[in-house]
Amino acid sequence: MDGAPLRQSSAKSSTDASRSFEESCCRFVASMAAASPEVVRGIPLFRLVRLAPLYWLRGELQRLHHRSEVVTEFDEFWSHSWQASAGSKCINILMRTNGVPAFLLSMVSVMLATLLARLEILHPRDRFGAAWCVLLGSLVYYSTLLLWRQRRVVFLDLACINQTDRELKAQGIGSLGAILKASKSMSVMWDATYATRLWCMFELAAFLHSRPAESKAEIMVCPPLLGPIRLGIHFGMLLLMLVYWPAVFFGGLKVLGGAAFVCLCWAGHTVRAYWRDVDMMEKQAGQFSIARSLCSCCDAGTECNKLTCDRRIIAACIRAWFGSIAIFEERVHYEERKLLANRLCNNSITYFEMVQAAAPILWLGLDVMATRENMHFKSAELAKDCARWLAIVPFIMKLCLRLTYSLRARCCTVHVDILVSCGIVAVAVALFLLSTIIDLNILQRLIPDPLYANLTSLGIWGLAAALLWRVLPEIQVADEDHGTRLSLGHV
Repeated sequence: MDGAPLRQSSAKSSTDASRSFEESCCRFVASMAAASPEVVRGIPLFRLVRLAPLYWLRGELQRLHHRSEVVTEFDEFWSHSWQASAGSKCINILMRTNGVPAFLLSMVSVMLATLLARLEILHPRDRFGAAWCVLLGSLVYYSTLLLWRQRRVVFLDLACINQTDRELKAQGIGSLGAILKASKSMSVMWDATYATRLWCMFELAAFLHSRPAESKAEIMVCPPLLGPIRLGIHFGMLLLMLVYWPAVFFGGLKVLGGAAFVCLCWAGHTVRAYWRDVDMMEKQAGQFSIARSLCSCCDAGTECNKLTCDRRIIAACIRAWFGSIAIFEERVHYEERKLLANRLCNNSITYFEMVQAAAPILWLGLDVMATRENMHFKSAELAKDCARWLAIVPFIMKLCLRLTYSLRARCCTVHVDILVSCGIVAVAVALFLLSTIIDLNILQRLIPDPLYANLTSLGIWGLAAALLWRVLPEIQVADEDHGTRLSLGHV
């Protein structure tokens, strides 16, 4: 008896069963429902920030899942590519979540240190302080950065989806729609691989679909270098303040300028790399395609032979949510691309973040307030440091951000590339020294009283900074598809 028809019938039944199962998966994922309440899990932010670096160093990140808990709502959904650097993610998380509390608590601590030194509970040095404010401020800042207890609940797949049990992992992935629907906002840790990963773009599509039609999706984009840049500038400023008085006493402005150059060179080079990342991200968003995205089960443009294909399921969900894949891709190409570019250029490093990065300047000024010098002299020094903290340094940072953007292109060799970055930092140092020379040789000659001279300097430089923020032209980025240019906002 010939068994061929029987085998053909069996193969057809198996194919039909597979197709039926895949269609059921598509309907379930598109419904944005949870497989069970137990798989909708979140993790308190303070717990994640405290444990993730430790587990990462040990190579035990899968243990984070045991620290998650069942929740009904998320303050934030963190979307990321598994191909990106874990170290840059950790620094970005620390700076985004704990940067402001660290700044505020460090300011309170230096005020307290100043008061205790004035009361001689902390023994002040005879001249220019005992660095109590700089030392205590830095200790509190970096301790808070690592240990602050943010009580917001976030979703991070590594911590909230079981990575060791295959069945629970499948349920967690299938419930991503429900998790995104229960999230108030989304934080995208964009890197060079993000737009090429199919599941990353699925998360973006699901979050956009889950928002009411009349509301705007709250999406925060965080490039990999943004956190390290903010941390690097702050740390460079701290190092500079620690050597400030020895440099001034033993070498004057030349030695101080050299110290500033050494402390801030890394930041200048990294900011140029950041702008190249922004260019790359903007280009990726404009060229994004579901068909070219990568997934674990099959290569782009090939037929998947697995029982259920991630690409087919995600494509079916996007068609159900947006009407067609082309509509979703067009939204990413234009609406989300423009939003991405605006946020990366207009809000990546704000004035408030510049003030946070320059806080060690004020700490040094408060150290002077704790000395036994006469009050008029100390008030004049504090006014000078406030001018630098609130006006001069942000003014220079603003100009140098634009300069790094203009010179962001990678040079022909590594050595030339580093020289360009060093040249930009040299310009920043020269501008700072120029502001000091203007204050010493012009303002203090016109206004003999140092307190009034430094208060005048604060007013003039504050006005200059405000005007710079107001009149600096917008960056224009080419829109290659239409031959026009998109306005990306002020840097």
